[in-house]
Amino acid sequence: GETTNRDRNMALSSEPRGAMRSVYRIARVFVGTALIVAALSFLDWDDLEANIAKISPWTFCGAIAIIVLHFCVMAVRWHMLIRRVAPAPVLEHVQVYFTATFLNTFTPANLGGDVYRAVALRSRARQTLDVVVILIRERLIGLLGNFSYYLLALAAMVFIARAAIAGERAVFGGRSAGADAAHASRVRRDCDS
Repeated sequence: GETTNRDRNMALSSEPRGAMRSVYRIARVFVGTALIVAALSFLDWDDLEANIAKISPWTFCGAIAIIVLHFCVMAVRWHMLIRRVAPAPVLEHVQVYFTATFLNTFTPANLGGDVYRAVALRSRARQTLDVVVILIRERLIGLLGNFSYYLLALAAMVFIARAAIAGERAVFGGRSAGADAAHASRVRRDCDS
C-alpha cells in the first residue's frame, strides 16, 4: 500500500515538471522566432538586395567561412578556459558558446551572452563566481587580442603611409630619376649655348 502511494505521488509530481519543460521549450522557440522576426523587420531589404548584388559569390562564401572558423576557434578557446571550472563535454560547451553568441546579437555590450553562460554552467561549477571569473578572463584575453590586431593594423598603416609619401616625393619632389635626367639635360643645353 505505502509503496504504491509513494510511486503514485512521485508520478503525479513528475507530470508538472514534464509539462513545465514542454512549456519552457515552446517558450524558447517562440522567443527565438520573435527575436529573429524583430531583427529582420529592421532591415532595409531593397538596400540589402542592392548590396548583395555587388558581392562576388566567392567573396561572400570566403567571408562566411572565415566567420564560421572564427566562432569555432572562439568556442574551443571557451572550452579550454571553462573545462576545469565547469566540467562538461566539448559539444555542450560549444553549444553554450554559440547560444550565448546568438544572444549577444540582441543585448548591449554582449552581456546577455555572458549572463546566459554563467546561468547555463552554474550547475556544473562549484560556484557561479568561478564561471564569472572565467568570463572576465575570456573578456580580457579578447581585449588583448583586439588590441594586438589594432597595433598590427596601425603599424601596417604607418608603413603604407610612409611608402606612399616616399613614392610621392620620388614622383613629385623633383628628385626622381626622370627629374634628375631632365635637369641634367637642361644644364647641358644651357652650357652648350
